[in-house]
Amino acid sequence: EEVEGCSRFLCEQAVEAGVDVMMVVGDWKKYIPNTISSAKKGGITAEKIDDSVTRILTVKALYGAMTTPALRAAGIKER
Repeated sequence: EEVEGCSRFLCEQAVEAGVDVMMVVGDWKKYIPNTISSAKKGGITAEKIDDSVTRILTVKALYGAMTTPALRAAGIKER
């Protein structure tokens, strides 16, 4: 709530600025649908979402979080 136009339930500016992971304290259940709605309306561009997802998955892959042993440890069954 320190950034003008942002609230604890939505901050389009942060996503557009390149923040990949939001640390939402409190009522995070409001943040998700507000972010989805904003993306559908164009407040958050698909390009920024794609960039963020790519960076997150790249880091996970680099650290082995997407390998079979890591998935097994997390309780995720192989397909």
